[in-house]
Amino acid sequence: MEPLKRRSKEKNMRFVYLVAAVILFYFARGDQPFALAVWLFLVFLLRYFRMSRPLVGYLVAVPVLAVPVYFSSLGMVLLPKAQLIMYSLVVSIISLIPFILDRLFYQKVPKKISFLLFPSLIVSLYFLNSFTGNGTWGNPAYSFSGDKYLLQLASLTGIWGFIFISGLFASVFSFFWESGFEFKQARIPILVFLILYFLIYSYGALRLRYASAPKRTLQTAALTPTLHQRSDLKKTLLLLRSGTKMEEVQIEILQKIMAGIFDNLLERSDQMAEAGALLVAWSEGSVILFESEKEHLISKACDLAKSKHIYLGLAVIFVDESALKTENKKNPGFRNILILINSEGRIAFEHQKARLVAGLEAPFFSPGNGVFQSYDTSEGRISAAICYEMIFPNYIRKAGKLGTEILVVPSSDWKNVRNIHSRMAVMRAVENGFSLLRPTCDGITAAVDPYGRIMGQVDYFVSSRAFMLTELP
Repeated sequence: MEPLKRRSKEKNMRFVYLVAAVILFYFARGDQPFALAVWLFLVFLLRYFRMSRPLVGYLVAVPVLAVPVYFSSLGMVLLPKAQLIMYSLVVSIISLIPFILDRLFYQKVPKKISFLLFPSLIVSLYFLNSFTGNGTWGNPAYSFSGDKYLLQLASLTGIWGFIFISGLFASVFSFFWESGFEFKQARIPILVFLILYFLIYSYGALRLRYASAPKRTLQTAALTPTLHQRSDLKKTLLLLRSGTKMEEVQIEILQKIMAGIFDNLLERSDQMAEAGALLVAWSEGSVILFESEKEHLISKACDLAKSKHIYLGLAVIFVDESALKTENKKNPGFRNILILINSEGRIAFEHQKARLVAGLEAPFFSPGNGVFQSYDTSEGRISAAICYEMIFPNYIRKAGKLGTEILVVPSSDWKNVRNIHSRMAVMRAVENGFSLLRPTCDGITAAVDPYGRIMGQVDYFVSSRAFMLTELP
């Protein structure tokens, strides 16, 4: 009877492990995920599945795990309540696939290498998911960006190395657990993990210790609209997105307001140039311009760039007036663009945002072609991406392959996502080995070097300063 009681007690413990995993999963997500929570939630969830019958364990875990997904997504995923519940269930269903596959097959794999099954499954799932419209949103790897030594792993494996090593830890710990915590029986998996982790950490420490001094640096400036200008931009964009038919006089009033913001941003860009900036970039959608005004206003920016001998990155939203004069609830005519003007006063390239946020942007904006362009300056090769595009590592890799040295990433966030979006951008910089200038409205403006080190940072919600001057390698 005693062995039966012990087995029954062990089976009941699986629900304790599930509850522990759920609590930890909440802290492994959100705007500021904790790395320790990632390590531990994988351990407890894997333990729960290995003690449960596959189908029953999966069906119980799906709705339970959807709870922390829902609460950690509040304010971050901008969906109505009913849709957010469905979103949470879908995330839970997909996230648990590696666990049920491990439960089905880990005992069928040779025991000596069985500890490699789960990390292989979980890294495969997240890799495949990165090609969907969600990209790497919700990926637990971003929790590791706070460790400067561990972060260097991204230069070798990209984001996927963090998923593998955390999955390996969970698998090895579970192996040790199932061995009755007998080191002798689990020594090979334990030694494999410890040696691998030691090598990863040593690589990071050495990479930073012997980082070569930059041969060239570029004085940069990031500009964001003021709070008053931001309010005008939001109201204008909401009005334009409503699809309501507009009279000529209404359009003229909006044109005048936007022209005023544009001129003010040019004036502030001039001040940044006087302060020594050679590259000045604006945050995403810093101004809304009408197509009929484009040539006149852009020529003013070109004159400024030429007279001050600077590179000027204009982040603007273009709107076709003709589409506003008719009733059109879903206007596909908006274009979200970064225009880089060179120091001779000519347009070097235009980058149109290709990855659009479903629901918020996709119904209203025309996507770009997804082709990156670059421009060579005496200080380095410059390319550009825009905000949401940064959550797609396979897409940003195209810019890395161009030999980009400085990536300009105009962005626009909101308070609940400002930290995680900033972490994503840092990860892309280390993955591709370029410096990053990220002017951000309603978020964190940052300048990052190729090692993920923050060279300058301004939080839009903490500082009233709507600019940042930084020297970047």
